[in-house]
Amino acid sequence: MRSSKPCPVCGAPDAAIFLEIELPVNCSTLFGSRNEALAASRGAVALAFCDLCGMIFNSAFDPALLEYDGRYENSLNFSPAFQAYCRELADRLTVSYDLREKVVIEAGCGDGEFLVRLCESGHNRGIGFDPAFTGESPSSRVQVFAELYSSAHQAIKADAVCCRHVLEHIPDPCGFLRSMHANLANSPRSLFYCETPNAGAVLTGSSLWDVIYPHCSYFTPVSIRRALEQADFEILRICTSFENQFLTVDAVRKHSTAPSGIRSGSDEVAALSGCVNRFADRFRHAMESWAALIENSVLENRRIALWGAGAKAVTFLNMVPGAERIGLIVDSNPRKSGSFIPCTGHLIASRTSLIDYRPDVVILLNGAYENEVRRDLDQLVPEAALCVSADGFPSERERSFAA
Repeated sequence: MRSSKPCPVCGAPDAAIFLEIELPVNCSTLFGSRNEALAASRGAVALAFCDLCGMIFNSAFDPALLEYDGRYENSLNFSPAFQAYCRELADRLTVSYDLREKVVIEAGCGDGEFLVRLCESGHNRGIGFDPAFTGESPSSRVQVFAELYSSAHQAIKADAVCCRHVLEHIPDPCGFLRSMHANLANSPRSLFYCETPNAGAVLTGSSLWDVIYPHCSYFTPVSIRRALEQADFEILRICTSFENQFLTVDAVRKHSTAPSGIRSGSDEVAALSGCVNRFADRFRHAMESWAALIENSVLENRRIALWGAGAKAVTFLNMVPGAERIGLIVDSNPRKSGSFIPCTGHLIASRTSLIDYRPDVVILLNGAYENEVRRDLDQLVPEAALCVSADGFPSERERSFAA
């Protein structure tokens, strides 16, 4: 089957659809009651692959279905591993681009935690924009506006603009990048830092369960390079980070008036094509493997818990047959406690609920958090087995944590 929508990066028609499923639309919304969660809307996901530029996108995406309001909650800042990653990133940007006593903008800043860290790292002043932001600005160094960063803010001169985990939510990523480029007209030497999920980790690695409705755009190194170059950015650095789960790009506004020399990346696209062609079977096999683990655990009277109630968990719980038998969902983010998983109605509980539930098996879908989860389990339920998702598939490991 072919997409009726053109590729959002290069405009090529007839991209091949390689996965079709239905998922909860607002997967990061805090639903206050089980009935409300059960009634949550679903949306079609039809992942399409452009064999010209390597872009992957949801050709069935409808932005009108999504709501980014005060109930939107996807903060990862309660994880020590993620906090360490953000500290290292802020320090790298500060040192590499001399961000000291400068003005830094973050488009889509969430709760402002990273912007505060970047400002404190170099004694900078921060201006954040996020329509889902509520409450007070998180630091005297930072001012946050509950709105989109747009052309209305072009007069603000900045030394760096960060855009972390925003681009994958935008159906017209090139248009968005062109608007960012235009906004930097008054800041011609400004750094542009962009970070998105790595589609390569979805196709072949640890982020298999990161197929979610709000992500309409899935970037690979070749497609994000193409998108930025088309928007007249000069790329300084592209790499993966956070155990290969993120793509990070350092760029600046292109100053030459000469046409961009956009590389085709045909070899990279050809390599991706094989992964794309195998992904539907891989996704199905992963679901079957987890369903078998759950079924066997139930037959053996082993209680199952799932650690983590983020977007990956929402996809997992809605797609894996028998996932309703998982008796406890916990999350380290206290803001999620007492809310419910969309469409399945699972209650999200605090970590300490593990003490009363006494699970025999704890499932963890993101191996980046394995060490910290092991430390917590050693304190809460030392007898439980930890089953970590290894490239999307179950991998039960020894629970003993080396001292």
